Amino acid sequence: MLIPAQSRGPMPLITLLATMLALSAFLGVYAMSTLADNKENAARVAAAWTVHVASDHADVKHGSEAISTRNCLNRHGTWQVWCEPNGSYHRLCRTPEGEIFDQIVRWADGNKRWEEVTAFRPDPWGKGNVWNVIRQWLEKKGATTYKGPSPPPAR
Repeated sequence: MLIPAQSRGPMPLITLLATMLALSAFLGVYAMSTLADNKENAARVAAAWTVHVASDHADVKHGSEAISTRNCLNRHGTWQVWCEPNGSYHRLCRTPEGEIFDQIVRWADGNKRWEEVTAFRPDPWGKGNVWNVIRQWLEKKGATTYKGPSPPPAR
């Protein structure tokens, strides 16, 4: 049975507001859930790695950038991890100012530990320390994002 519009009164407006409220709540819960998943992922990836500096390569070749990379990881933790096909892992750190540092590590099976291969502030192809360029550089190397567990299992 159809009810004339005059007798419906404010009901459509209330229904519309209730629908909008329910949709907003759903989207809010979804956004918070997604944010929580991302934070959980970041926390898992940023879990403490024990990395040994087994050589002076990074310090000799990259100087203060190697020290800044280690300091960034100690202060701000791991921002992202990328894995190369050869088994090397890039532990990326990002400062609050947006500067990105890269510590490349490998599992040293003979020593049964993670060892630093090098540490530096990436500036691929001289195009700057910006994420889009660094991401392209990593992808060109065949690296893919690594989501966990952290640290990765020994290879």
